[in-house]
Amino acid sequence: MKKKILIVDDQKICAIALQQLLQKNYDTTMVHSGEEAVEAAKASCFDLVLLDISMPGLDGFQTKDQLRLLKLHLLIIAVTARNDHTDQTYWQQQGFDGYLYKGLSGQAMLQFIEARLTNPSKN
Repeated sequence: MKKKILIVDDQKICAIALQQLLQKNYDTTMVHSGEEAVEAAKASCFDLVLLDISMPGLDGFQTKDQLRLLKLHLLIIAVTARNDHTDQTYWQQQGFDGYLYKGLSGQAMLQFIEARLTNPSKN
């Protein structure tokens, strides 16, 4: 059975690009706001959330907090175009399970996601 990934990005073109990259190997669901992400997580069981940081309404940090309050066993990966905090430790200190820079190649993103799903504690 394929692992389930929730893609959360208010920029639809970015969400579609991630979905196209992942849909061969994973069961993906795409939403475009933090509020929709929380509702989707309540309605379905996901293994991993790819969460854009800069969104209107609930931003990525607030959405992560809401998801953590649900006490779900899922990985939450910050996804951002900003590269000022590229250290994985920074993102883990913020309560995320990792960080993906939107400028990475598709292959690098796939490798990172597969590594996280295979070994969630890997830095």
